[in-house]
Amino acid sequence: MKLLHKFIVFAICFTYPALGESMNMTLLRTNSRIFENEIKQGIECLKQIIKEGISGVSLDPFRWPMFPLDIHNDVISSNLLLSNILFDGLSGFVADPASLNVIIWGGAKLSAKFGLTFDSLNLGTNYDGSLKLMQMINLFGTGKFKLLLKQLQLGLEFEIGINPIKISQFEAKIGLPSTQCEVTGLFHDEYLSKIITGQMEDTLNSLAIEQQSALNTLINEKLAPIIEMINKSLANLSLQDVINLVTGNGSKGDSPKDCKLAFFKGFSFLNEQFPGTFDHYYKWVQ
Repeated sequence: MKLLHKFIVFAICFTYPALGESMNMTLLRTNSRIFENEIKQGIECLKQIIKEGISGVSLDPFRWPMFPLDIHNDVISSNLLLSNILFDGLSGFVADPASLNVIIWGGAKLSAKFGLTFDSLNLGTNYDGSLKLMQMINLFGTGKFKLLLKQLQLGLEFEIGINPIKISQFEAKIGLPSTQCEVTGLFHDEYLSKIITGQMEDTLNSLAIEQQSALNTLINEKLAPIIEMINKSLANLSLQDVINLVTGNGSKGDSPKDCKLAFFKGFSFLNEQFPGTFDHYYKWVQ
């Protein structure tokens, strides 16, 4: 959860509208395209960074040799070792231009909403170990796991106070996609694996329809305290601080964004906000 908090702080600093504090607010109210352009440029920069990777390490497709998955709570308990992890499709999202809407309220705050659609997300990994779901379903084995998500939709609505900088409202909505999955080696029995895979796929697709509202409610409940922590991180920042952080030149939203410069400035800010946490990675990406 702390990692999600840090990532959201970075994302805000990376895409925040670059506007001068002395700019005429009447002009802003009649020209919200300034904000929209910054959001669009931020989205395109994010896609570029994902595609090109960081310091030669590709993020799409993303490969990782090994990861121990140890989770223990009432919903899920796992003792798994994942290996040869492959995740791709992360840069294949499309921003819905019709969903982007920015409104400036009296010059003191802005509200915005936009939607993203991921064409397909693919996850593949080898696994070895055990998994328990809802204190009822026990799974174990050694084999391969593949998951394909099609047309995952993400909608964001938020309201930000400009002076001082503060997120006053935030809501995320996920449109769950159709799902395809394949698992081998469950209970060390391939015949059982095929049967369970079919049942699992049907269950996931049913849950995507039946539990979508409940899942979105849960996600936003978990995000609420994170937003409060983010606001504490932003409390000492002026709008000009954010301008310098994101653009370095006070861009007004109509000039091309230097994606790598924006990324490193955002990463530097994260390193300052959370001393010691990112030291190793910060040196690595420099």
